[in-house]
Amino acid sequence: PPECVQNGIENLHVSVTGALAGEHTGDLGKSAVISGYLTTKDTDDWERPFLLQANAVELIDEVNVDIENYAEEIKEFESMYDPVPKIVDERMLPDMYAPEGSKLRMLKLAVLLQACSPPRLDGKKRGDIHIFACGDPSTGKTAVAELADKIVPRSEMVSTRVTGVGLTAAGVHDELTGWTIKSGGIVRANNGILIIDELDKINNSHIDDLHYPMDAQRVSAAVADQSATFPAETSVL
Repeated sequence: PPECVQNGIENLHVSVTGALAGEHTGDLGKSAVISGYLTTKDTDDWERPFLLQANAVELIDEVNVDIENYAEEIKEFESMYDPVPKIVDERMLPDMYAPEGSKLRMLKLAVLLQACSPPRLDGKKRGDIHIFACGDPSTGKTAVAELADKIVPRSEMVSTRVTGVGLTAAGVHDELTGWTIKSGGIVRANNGILIIDELDKINNSHIDDLHYPMDAQRVSAAVADQSATFPAETSVL
């Protein structure tokens, strides 16, 4: 999975055939467990890349959390008149001093509300909350961003080296599959949060590529004979 990759990108091509092909076409951007057998594929090159022939595809629910594991805590918070201050003070970076009225405490509260925002309201209106945190260096912004990445079930954190296509979608070519479209950060964080650290150091043109996906909540991409529309009901921090 992308969140577990070390030192770059690790890819394995998967071949899905028969009745299984097309079954999950509408589930773009979701993670899955794929069972099958490993083989190799002929190419024009001397190297024979590995290929996974899929026998089964099982989607992973990355968004919903089993609340039974937190039943006692939920009961405690429900009994309180206003549990939000307690959550902010005791569960969100308690070692970082953030007194009432401080900018750091306001940011922690904003991120808590963002993490709880719904993807849709009434099935039509966008429910995602976007946050822009601006302040001096070493004031806790990155620490809060890393906390958001940790507590939100589905999140993607990027920084200064990200590009516009890395944020949205990109065309990728290789000898095995030809042209394919690879989802970017805002798609991989669908139904979660895309966290962009040090936004001021990223090229403005790359940031401009986010305007349409943030508005339309989808990413459309086309390259060669491939085209796809990815869901992007994503909060941006």
